[in-house]
Amino acid sequence: MAEDSETIEVRGESINVGAKLLAVNEEGKYLLIRRNPEKYPEMANRLDIPGGRWIKDQEVIPKTLERELGKETGLTVISEPDNKPEFIAKQKFPHSRIKKLSIVRLTYRAQVTGPVQLSDEHSEYMWVTPQEMKEMSDLDPLVKDLLDQGLIK
Repeated sequence: MAEDSETIEVRGESINVGAKLLAVNEEGKYLLIRRNPEKYPEMANRLDIPGGRWIKDQEVIPKTLERELGKETGLTVISEPDNKPEFIAKQKFPHSRIKKLSIVRLTYRAQVTGPVQLSDEHSEYMWVTPQEMKEMSDLDPLVKDLLDQGLIK
């Protein structure tokens, strides 16, 4: 597979790197967002966390987190020395439509601020506790995996 701005080659494998953020508000609740069913009918029923693709040679992962958080929700990461995005987990899975492509999803946690202003990519948001997440049947499976591992507290 030819490389592009989102694909890297690692030991002969084509990989896209995604960065996701467990955005935490001042109450300690986590932001979940639902994809717009008109734009993403295949993913419209899942609640996920903000994030997107890392663009190689153009940004570092924390900048990807800030860019995607701002674009999708209008929020910003609180910029303080003790609030750098904290790495939580790496998850790898096959791309849903491209056979020879894998996705590596890097998840971080950080305090965020500002009013939520969803982009047209999403239709709904909510702030929830980990306990409330455990009771959700429409939680993204990769977020549920983090929850089940005790990585969302």
